[in-house]
Amino acid sequence: MQQWNLIVTVVPGPHHIHDVRSSLGYLGHFWLTSFRDVLIGWTDDTQTLLQAITEAREKDKRWSHMIGRVIPVQNVFFFTADSLTEQLKRAVAPLVKEMQSGRFYFRLERRGMAGQIPSQEVEQAVAAHLVSLADDKDIELTTDFEDPDFVVAAETIGNECGVCLLTRELMKQFPFVRPK
Repeated sequence: MQQWNLIVTVVPGPHHIHDVRSSLGYLGHFWLTSFRDVLIGWTDDTQTLLQAITEAREKDKRWSHMIGRVIPVQNVFFFTADSLTEQLKRAVAPLVKEMQSGRFYFRLERRGMAGQIPSQEVEQAVAAHLVSLADDKDIELTTDFEDPDFVVAAETIGNECGVCLLTRELMKQFPFVRPK
């Protein structure tokens, strides 16, 4: 698989994946995955890419409305079904220093390994770990799925996982940047 720092989900439709991929091509490199309507990509400038999508939507460019979600990831690692929880705990630990007291939740969007990974158990274990790490730094985090200040997201593509911290400000500025 390629080096990636973005996941782009595409609204199902004829030629949508091709149109989005070719339209974003000037902002980075994008590859098809084995998962329907999912691209991975690499860009050197995530902010510019997100702004370009916003501007395309404002200009009502057809391809921009074919984008379902964009998740910019900060760290990507390989995992096995048995190692995912512990690797996620290590991968999200540095994100705590970017957080402040407030509301958050952890979300795992798993693609592949059906029946091998208990997603809800992984989410609960990693969220508890984040709260513990935050407590050690005198950061008070409470879980809130409705109105979070932060979302720590993990997105898997087969046996690769990307993690990121999504802030309220980022998700408000770019409404297509959101976990599932």
